[in-house]
Amino acid sequence: MSLFTRFRRLKLCNLRGSRISGHYGVNHDGLVYFKFALVNGTASQTFWTNDGTATGEPAAALEIQVSKGYYAVLLVYTTLPNMNTPVTGAIFAVNDEVHLRVWFATSAAGPFHLLSPDRRITTAAYAFSASNASIAPGYETGAGAALTPQSVSGNALTLSASFTESFLEAPTVAMDSAWTVGTASESGFAASAAFEAQTIDGPDKVGTHASLAVINGRPAISFRNDSKGDLMYLRTLDASGKEWLSSSIIRVDGEFVSDVGLYASLAEVDGRPSVAYYNSSQGDLKFVRANDANGTSWPSAITVDGLSADVGLDASLAVIGGVPAIAYQSPNTGEILYAWADDAAGAAWNTTAVDGSLSAYRQ
Repeated sequence: MSLFTRFRRLKLCNLRGSRISGHYGVNHDGLVYFKFALVNGTASQTFWTNDGTATGEPAAALEIQVSKGYYAVLLVYTTLPNMNTPVTGAIFAVNDEVHLRVWFATSAAGPFHLLSPDRRITTAAYAFSASNASIAPGYETGAGAALTPQSVSGNALTLSASFTESFLEAPTVAMDSAWTVGTASESGFAASAAFEAQTIDGPDKVGTHASLAVINGRPAISFRNDSKGDLMYLRTLDASGKEWLSSSIIRVDGEFVSDVGLYASLAEVDGRPSVAYYNSSQGDLKFVRANDANGTSWPSAITVDGLSADVGLDASLAVIGGVPAIAYQSPNTGEILYAWADDAAGAAWNTTAVDGSLSAYRQ
C-alpha cells in the first residue's frame, strides 16, 4: 500500500527568519530537507511524525530532491533515512480529520520553516485506511461502495461493487460466509451467492401481491391468499431468512371481508410491521399496523381513503419524515394519490391528488 504526499510547486525566495515570501519566487531545484507530521485541525494533537517524535516538530529531517519546485515522498517507505515510522490506516480509521504538517529547509542544519496552511488529508488516505475493509450488511467500506445486482442466473445471485474512491492497491474484501468474493481491484469487486427457493405456504393459491421487508431484524413477507381472498403475514425465524415456519402464518385481514390484500406493501412503521393494501370488496385503501414489534397479532385495519371513491391500487408504503405515507391510484380516474399520517403510528390520515388522468395512467 502506497501513500504519497505531492504538493504544488515549492517556491523559495527571500528567506527571512521563519517567513517565506513567494511573491517573486522561483521554482526550486536541488536537495531540500523536509519534516512531516500528521496532526488534527488545530495541531493540538500529533498522530504521526516521520521520525517518531511524539509531539510537535520532528527532530530529524528527510533529504528529498526537488525538481522545478515539485517533490514527492512515500510516507510509508521506511527505508528512507529518518523515515522511522510508516503511516498506517489506523490513523484514519479513528480520526475524522487529519492534516499534513510540513517543515522544510535548504540545509540540514536549518532553519526549518513551516509551510502554511496545513493540508487536510482527504478521501485517498481514507481509502488507504480501508485496505482490509469488511463488507457488512450495509455494504460499505472506508472509501464507500455502491453495490448493484448484476445478474440472477439459475440459483445464483451476482453483485458488482464500485468503490466511490479508488484504493491505491487492491483491498482485501470480506463478506458473509454465504458469499464468494471474486478478485478485487483498486476500483471494485464482484461477489456471488447461491440461493434456493423455499415453499413458505400452500397448497392453496398463495403468494400474489407479495411484499418483503426487514421487521425487527428479520425478513418478513405480507402476501395474498387468492383462494380465500385474505391478507397474510409471516416473519422468518432467523436473520438470514433461511428458516420459515408455515404454521406461524397470520391472517392480517379477510376473516369478515371476502377480497382484501391486493397491492399489499409491507414496511416497519414506528417499530412495528405495517401493511397498506387495497380492499377490492369495498374499493378502499387500507392501513394496518401490528400490535407488537414482530407482528404476532394485528388489529382491525384503518380506512385511509375510499369512502367516496374506489381507490387503493398499486399501494406503496414508506416512512416519510417520521410518519407513514402511501402512494396509490384510483382505478376510475387514473389519478395518482398520496396519503400521509398525522402521527408516527398512522392513526389518522390526510390525502391529496398528485397527478393523472385515466387516459394517462391506466387503460
